[in-house]
Amino acid sequence: MIWGESQKQDLTFNSLKDRLKKTGQKFDLAGLNLKTPEKKFNNGAFLLSDQNNSIAKVSLYNDLEVGNTLERNTFENKSIIELIDDVLAFIQKYNSVKSEISGSPNRKDTSSYPEPAVREAVINAFAHRDYSLNSDILIVMFLDRLEITSPGALPGGLTIEDIKEGANFRRNDVVVKSLNKIGYMENYALGIPRIFREYSTFDKEPKIYNTPNLFKIVLYNRNYNIVEERTDDELKIIRALQEHGDLSRAEIDNIALLNKKKTLRILNDLIEEDVVKRIGNGKSTKYILKLPCF
Repeated sequence: MIWGESQKQDLTFNSLKDRLKKTGQKFDLAGLNLKTPEKKFNNGAFLLSDQNNSIAKVSLYNDLEVGNTLERNTFENKSIIELIDDVLAFIQKYNSVKSEISGSPNRKDTSSYPEPAVREAVINAFAHRDYSLNSDILIVMFLDRLEITSPGALPGGLTIEDIKEGANFRRNDVVVKSLNKIGYMENYALGIPRIFREYSTFDKEPKIYNTPNLFKIVLYNRNYNIVEERTDDELKIIRALQEHGDLSRAEIDNIALLNKKKTLRILNDLIEEDVVKRIGNGKSTKYILKLPCF
């Protein structure tokens, strides 16, 4: 599919040119294999162009299953390079960090999702999906996990065990070559093993699902059990925000049955720990969980 001629030939490559320039490289149509032997732009070129029409949808749920939606967005009408950047930025926005202070001089920070694993999973979704299928890449964040789903099964008879061991499964050579050039993919076969290595010290390893029509990888929130370490009053506020979404301080007082002074103290502590986010100011101030972190 990637080597076929693109139906659209009036293409621009501003995003790709910009990334190449940042890495000290020149935009080379021939070197990037963006044209067919007949000198027409191929489908890989279309995906890398600013006119690309593939879609990525992202959702954030304040639950363990599809339910209370906190944020939803659709990224489209841009190069897959920018789609990758948009998806990574969305995930990072809610990739909270838990800090632990022990007897050692250094503080230990643990992000909900290891950034190298997230990056590999997202880039793989765009680089290796089946673009012949009329479907979108789906990114869904729940309280306890992140699910990344791309259209198309593993190609060439590869199995899940194969790719966990580092087997190569390039479906879209043109796209992979450009992503490698701009530093988005460092090695064609080490992405999945790297994801599992990032979870080697966590009690739940990532899960992979492979069906005839989709490939899904599930990354687990390493800070989900943080709720077990909270005081009763902290839990009251956290659960109020989980159940009701954004709330004012007075609304939290009424739901959690706390006084103003205690609510503000706990909210400030949770904000400092990167668990709660303050929105607005003055009388319009609201508080919301900076999810996913439980």
